[in-house]
Amino acid sequence: MNYAAGAETFIGHLSHCSSQLEVAEAARNATPTGVLRHFWRSELRMAIFSKLTSGSSLREKFLMKTQSRRAGNILGSVRAENDTAMLARAFVETAEYRALIETQDFNFVVGRRGTGKSALFDRVNEHFQRHGKVFLYAARPQEYEALALQQSFAPYATTYSEMRALSRLVWKVHLLLLVAESLVAHYKAERSDHYFFLRDFLLDHKRLVSNTDATRCAEIIRYVAVDQTKSSDLLAGIAGQFQIARLQRAVQSILKELNRTAVILYDGLDEGWSSDAPSTAVVGGLGLAIADFSDANSGIHGTLFIRDNMFRALAHLDNDFSRHIEGNTLRLHWDEETLFQLVGERLKVALGLESMENIGRVWNRFVEHSLQGREGFELCLRLTLYRPRDILVLLNRAYVEASRHQRDHVSERDIDATATSISHDRLQDLVKEYQAVLPGLREFIELFHGAPATRPISEVLSVVDTAVEMDAYIEQEKSDFAIFGSGKQILHALFGVGFIGFEDKSLEGRFAFNHDGSGTRIETIGEESACMVHPSYWRSLEIEPTLSAAQVSVEIGDDYKPLDPSQVKDIRTRRLGQVISELPNLEEGAADAVKFEEWVGQVIKILFAGRLSNPELKPNADAIQRRDLVATNSASEGFWKRILDDYGSRQVVFEIKNYASLKTEDFRQVLSYTTGEYGRFAIIVYRSEHEWPSNTEQGWIRELYHNHDRLIMPLPASVLLRCLSKLRNADRFDYTENTLNKRADTIVRSYLSLRHMPAFNESKKRRPNRKRR
Repeated sequence: MNYAAGAETFIGHLSHCSSQLEVAEAARNATPTGVLRHFWRSELRMAIFSKLTSGSSLREKFLMKTQSRRAGNILGSVRAENDTAMLARAFVETAEYRALIETQDFNFVVGRRGTGKSALFDRVNEHFQRHGKVFLYAARPQEYEALALQQSFAPYATTYSEMRALSRLVWKVHLLLLVAESLVAHYKAERSDHYFFLRDFLLDHKRLVSNTDATRCAEIIRYVAVDQTKSSDLLAGIAGQFQIARLQRAVQSILKELNRTAVILYDGLDEGWSSDAPSTAVVGGLGLAIADFSDANSGIHGTLFIRDNMFRALAHLDNDFSRHIEGNTLRLHWDEETLFQLVGERLKVALGLESMENIGRVWNRFVEHSLQGREGFELCLRLTLYRPRDILVLLNRAYVEASRHQRDHVSERDIDATATSISHDRLQDLVKEYQAVLPGLREFIELFHGAPATRPISEVLSVVDTAVEMDAYIEQEKSDFAIFGSGKQILHALFGVGFIGFEDKSLEGRFAFNHDGSGTRIETIGEESACMVHPSYWRSLEIEPTLSAAQVSVEIGDDYKPLDPSQVKDIRTRRLGQVISELPNLEEGAADAVKFEEWVGQVIKILFAGRLSNPELKPNADAIQRRDLVATNSASEGFWKRILDDYGSRQVVFEIKNYASLKTEDFRQVLSYTTGEYGRFAIIVYRSEHEWPSNTEQGWIRELYHNHDRLIMPLPASVLLRCLSKLRNADRFDYTENTLNKRADTIVRSYLSLRHMPAFNESKKRRPNRKRR
């Protein structure tokens, strides 16, 4: 088709138009698709406008509008802190927003990264700033403040419960001081009987009043803790020093007399936060302080905006989770409709189309024909994790790509050029977010590299089971392969973090994804069903699509249902607990001997991955000398490097005995095994209830060392159990190293010493008393 000639035939139809919008609408209605596309996306567009509006202000306005379109983040910044102007004009008032400004039902707003918590915080903050009967306190604590408060717990509290109790009290004092400052400054407060108490109280503590937030909380502890060494004494000291009951009563009474409420909002609590007890106690104590105010009908209402991994940590550590936290939580959820509205409202501002009500028409102005309509938007959305940040980043980068080629409409090739880098970013975000609770996640994910996107569960289980069985455990991160132990357990973990989804036939073939660490078990789905890697990770892992983008339908289910505290505990910790609980169920003796060997084999893989590689049960089952378990010593430092250097054990022998007392033949058997590559060292794992060997066992250790130059280390299974329990903290691999080093030192220094019996002195022989005559 001659597009130029075609365009000339409809110029006459446009001559009566008086505005750019009317020209655009007339062009869409009066031209064939091909001509229309060329009209909007080629130099002919400018020629037509030049001919049609020569010498008029319409052409100038059109050129100005075209040139003023942003070449950067056209949809605004993905960080709410840097997006104030866009939020002011294009904020979508979701149901969650209405709930926060119209009710006081929620003390926690929980969402994954990029779900808009900070944007919601800013808008709720702005709403209450305009509210005439509210004293408002909105804050984002700095990282150094949070770290200072965490460190202030150390001298006085060692357990999470003690830290949380201390945090709860100092936050309560701090928040009451905040409200008291505003009340004293209010012109009507002097009429209250409590006014002079509050005024004098603030004057007495003016040094504290000058500090802010977590810094003030840390200062409260230092203010009271002079000679205190116990947390209970410190708690009593703070409560007495600040007259906490009277202070709260005074604040509550004046608020009621003034007919005012105090609203407290906190965002950015993840600054300086990690998944340990001190960090979580800061958040947990703040949450409980706010819950206390609500329970007392004090007129003080607070809301904390936190990430879901912080929420899981609270569920794991806090015994009062279900009573104070779970029922007062609002989870952020975005579906296709609300995300489409979010993007449409921002495009209205960016394109100067705020008077256009139809979001679909606004979207169509931004994209080329192949991406138009809701179907085109959903194609883009399937490359994201259904979060505002993801879709904004995708479209912003795609627009930059289009601008680079002198186009002002986003095409599929722009989306494709952008999607790969975003897929890499999302995968890195996933690994970083769950690194603390699932260190082996990167290794699990790598099993799906280059594989089809959708496969039967049975096929995936076979691949993962083979990887678990055949892995050499050369890297420490591979210990999680042993912790989970099977393909089913690993798939449960991957489903819990949203990496894979399972086909849900009740949702008409949609794939259900989850992000809260709990979720459906494979047994309830059936291995004949399909599982799929989330589409947002396909490009990063070079995954082969088995369905077209239009066929992929995603359902994210974590935000629809309340969380069960027993399920949301971190996935790795929960699985470690299962491994630990297996040992007491194994009976001593021949009946469970094989099961005990398998349990020990799994534990050795968990504890020594990265130091001992290729662990193998019964590696020489057909030989005369049948060692129970052998692993290659590949350590470059620590205990196992010491064993390699001192005893020449390149292949480390573990003998496994499912009974409590070692026999003479057990030591003789191990002696025959420690030759050549196996060196002069071995460990015997057995079921003794005692920490250290018996006198008889110590005698055999000395015998083999002094007469045969062999070091044998008996190791009760209870010691392995204790080492496992320490791994609930993913950074405590050092505990196992320290335990074995100390055990070896004790054997060398105490058990291997040849004991000398004192010589018998005849001159000191006691003689019977004789009566003197």
